[in-house]
Amino acid sequence: MGLIIVLIGSVFVLGMLLDFLRLFGIHIPEIPLMLAIAVVIALLNAKKILKTLDYLFVKYPAAPSAVDGTPSAPAFHYENQAERERALNDKLNADTEIAQATIRLERARAALADAEEEQRNAR
Repeated sequence: MGLIIVLIGSVFVLGMLLDFLRLFGIHIPEIPLMLAIAVVIALLNAKKILKTLDYLFVKYPAAPSAVDGTPSAPAFHYENQAERERALNDKLNADTEIAQATIRLERARAALADAEEEQRNAR
């Protein structure tokens, strides 16, 4: 929805700008310029557009109906949730590894500091 508003707004603003430039004798063809801007906006939002087209035009099988006969959420919803959970799990695992490495580093620094202090005391 936001993309459509941006496209309509940009066409309106572009039309006003071209009308303003015509006051000074600068004539720029409207259609090729608007198409070029629409292509640039579409390229910048290609991922969103592809996800929307996939959602609109691909048939997703529904999950089995509940006992009372009301339809349950589509299977792709659960697949998306599972994908998000896997990504979150991977991120948490990476954070855990970083935290464990930091703890090992701090312990090694403390042991080194203790060893240096013992060496100074031994002299």
